[in-house]
Amino acid sequence: MLAQCDRGDAPRPVGRRERGVELARRYGASDQTIARLDAVLAEEERGPSAERKEQCAEAQEMTQAAMELWRQDVEKVLGTVPGQASPEESSDLEIEYLRKTLAPGDDEWATDLADALLRRGTAQDRAQAVALLRKASERSPDAARQLADCMLSGCPTPDPDPAEAQRLLGSAALAGNYTALEQLASPPPANPATQGQLPDAQLGPADRFAWSQLLTTLVARGCYGPAEYARYAWGRYPAPDSTTLSPADAVLAAQKVEDLTANLPSLVRTLGCD
Repeated sequence: MLAQCDRGDAPRPVGRRERGVELARRYGASDQTIARLDAVLAEEERGPSAERKEQCAEAQEMTQAAMELWRQDVEKVLGTVPGQASPEESSDLEIEYLRKTLAPGDDEWATDLADALLRRGTAQDRAQAVALLRKASERSPDAARQLADCMLSGCPTPDPDPAEAQRLLGSAALAGNYTALEQLASPPPANPATQGQLPDAQLGPADRFAWSQLLTTLVARGCYGPAEYARYAWGRYPAPDSTTLSPADAVLAAQKVEDLTANLPSLVRTLGCD
């Protein structure tokens, strides 16, 4: 909410709407896409309504109150005041606080703890982070995506597990996780040994085409906000080109697209863009 409020109150560059629409025309966007982009930019140009400003002010007050309660809670749990420790001590304190306040079934908190452990980065930390993410990934797309990144980088062991990473990314992507979709739709790494990306041997052209088609479809529906929709209108999400596929891959890609989009109505409802 606060990030949206900050964007809503920011001054708009003069002519942004006109330049945005013209750029979309230059990139060959359809009339429907241009009309929708114009509506999005017009709403942005008008700025927040009085009701929106009031909601943002209330959100700001609630956030300040929550931060003060959090500071008090940290001091109560750890016996120290946040901000008075060195960076190394702060990392240890963050992990200690997250551990002590982690409630059963709180996947978001568990993912935050796992992230803090991975940033500290000892072998024991990585093993504990993977255990947390494995449990949270059963319900949390973000945890699944983060665990996939871990698997691609070879944690907790030095050996990456691209097959497990692909399964986790697929699970997160089918739940609408943008980062997972983007990873699955990206071209293969130039170097097959590159860590942190799925090699072409693991995710072939037909798979990447199908995931790219799903990502483009969701962005075109406005599922990831005005900024991504504008990028789509400006040609930053080119439609997947099936002519680059072999005949066998083209047939396989068509079937995979059909499989991935079978649950599209439910997914767009979940993402709030139906």
